[in-house]
Amino acid sequence: MPGEFPAGSVAVAAAGDALQSTVKARWPDGSARIILLAGRTSLAAGEVRTLQLRSGAAPTAASLTEEQLLSSGYEAVVSFGDKGTVSLRSLVGRMATRSGTRWTGGRVRQWISGPLMSAWTYMSPLGPDAHLTAWFEVRYFGGDQVHILAWLENGYLRVPGCTGHVGRLRLNVQGVSVFDEDVHLANHCRVVAQRGSGVGWTGARFGSPLEIDYPAIYLQATGMVPTTLASVSSSSSLMQRLVREYSPAGFGQVPIRQAGVNPNGNFSSGMGNAGYHPSIGLVPEWDVALTVTGGTHAAAMAVVAHGLGSGRYSIHDRDESTLNPLLFTQYPRLVLNANARAVSSSGAASTNEYTPVSSLTVNSVGQSLGPEAWTSSHHPSVGYTAYLLTGWTYFLEANQFAATLNYLKQTDTAREGAAGIFLTNAGANTTRGAAWALRTLAQALVISPPDEPLAASFQASLVANLRYYHRTNVAQAACPYGVCIPYSNYTPSDQPPRYSHAMWMEDFLTAAWGWMVQLKLMPDAASQGLLEEFFAWKAKSVVGRLGALADSKQFGYNSAAQYTLPVAPTASGQGWLNGAGPWYADWGAIFTAAFGTSNAANTDARLMGAYFPDSTSYWGNLMPAIAYAVEAAVPGAVEAYARMTSAPNWGQFVNACNADPVWGVRPRNPAGRYA
Repeated sequence: MPGEFPAGSVAVAAAGDALQSTVKARWPDGSARIILLAGRTSLAAGEVRTLQLRSGAAPTAASLTEEQLLSSGYEAVVSFGDKGTVSLRSLVGRMATRSGTRWTGGRVRQWISGPLMSAWTYMSPLGPDAHLTAWFEVRYFGGDQVHILAWLENGYLRVPGCTGHVGRLRLNVQGVSVFDEDVHLANHCRVVAQRGSGVGWTGARFGSPLEIDYPAIYLQATGMVPTTLASVSSSSSLMQRLVREYSPAGFGQVPIRQAGVNPNGNFSSGMGNAGYHPSIGLVPEWDVALTVTGGTHAAAMAVVAHGLGSGRYSIHDRDESTLNPLLFTQYPRLVLNANARAVSSSGAASTNEYTPVSSLTVNSVGQSLGPEAWTSSHHPSVGYTAYLLTGWTYFLEANQFAATLNYLKQTDTAREGAAGIFLTNAGANTTRGAAWALRTLAQALVISPPDEPLAASFQASLVANLRYYHRTNVAQAACPYGVCIPYSNYTPSDQPPRYSHAMWMEDFLTAAWGWMVQLKLMPDAASQGLLEEFFAWKAKSVVGRLGALADSKQFGYNSAAQYTLPVAPTASGQGWLNGAGPWYADWGAIFTAAFGTSNAANTDARLMGAYFPDSTSYWGNLMPAIAYAVEAAVPGAVEAYARMTSAPNWGQFVNACNADPVWGVRPRNPAGRYA
């Protein structure tokens, strides 16, 4: 929580267990936002221990070193068919360096330095291929206690000739085979050398695996994840349908699909397909399961499995000059060439500066193999919650890669070069595309360590987006109902003329900006003030639809959830560009235009229409938007939320959220801003 661990302090164990904490992100007041914990304790089989934390001073003992890791005799070896073999021991103790157009293997970064645990990430080219690399993320606890995550990666940003590969992926640890399977590694993808989601111990004396339950109530109270309406048991239908074990076969990364094996985890089998999918939301269903089950270990494993499985998407454009995801400022005009990338709606480059063309591979039965489809208008949050639970940089980078891919696929002029603007009406977006791209950008900023260049890059882009949206909607005349410039009129031939907009998409955009307010992402008080001012305008689009009944000037709350609504009494979109309109006189006039009757005659207190009480449709879509409007103390939001939740059939919607909880977001304090 903000202020809980003030600047200069760390988390220490209240009960005296040996504990090390490393602060990786901070709130604007300097207090810790993200702390990575490591330590030791003694547990008997079946024993339950609650770890209590308090603020304290960091330990001063000497940190564990790479020399000690080498002295332990620990070894891990990755091989990939006839492509090559990489030994971890050959990488420890030296930095990765660039020689001409290739890197020599070694340490990419030290992630943690401490007396109880130190962590490093290593990489090495894998054979002569210009793109194939092997990666080891290593956590060393002293002695022979080592925690390892190993994966293959295939794809640099500007190096030509990236193609898919098929081969036998093997991981041996201390001479013992721990993974040995045929895999498919598509261009700009990753595949992890393991089965299961434990990211397990590989030391000689690790004992039985731990099961960790997470403080879901606390996690929601911080605002770092949405707060949920639903509450379900670990044996619920929700948990029964969630994939909790990672494997290449289970996430579509094998040469030939295996009979009886779902190759998608819980990801969509065709991202971009119309309609509801549990992966779409501020966070996907497997992340929401963590909070609605009270933070159970089983739900956490579903989060981790899908974080590992995100390697199936062709989003991994590692900058070959830095070995990091790209900085926007370094590539203001570069645009994605989506050939063989399965990335939809990629834009154009005004200077003809595109990423190199990639290619596919063919398996043993002549099938063309490629990456899974990625569509920014439907893309899920990847890596974010998995990183909050585990602190592994694999998940951190998954989220960063998604943010940079969404940038790369935009037309460079529409995104205003390195500013990375996500428009609702131009470029490679729709309203929902802008919403989810901004959501992912915000997540990447939240979890990126502030002392690393990527954090500054993401923050500069988010500030640029804020200034664009504020300039076009608050600083000048604009739609008085909180609707940003739509990408399309859904009913251009209607008589009398009107401009109809997909309000459920607008709710996505409102929710994304509202979450940013809660996360306090701006670099200074002035920018945070601009954000709150813009969001107060933006939230009108949902607050206004939850008005009182029987009032001709308001929009009745019982009908707030609609697929489209008329938002301007003209079929032309020209009035959006300068805010000239024309506009309807009030929300009551919008109600009359939508239903052909005045809200004055609307007296039924029940929530209705839009497939009510289905939590996966338009009533669900508006929930995060109104929840964050309440959190931000937007005028009228508390009263609007109270009208909706006081409806006599509100309980039916809450029950529906227990089955499908993604959209069941509620404010932490329904009475207003959370203290």
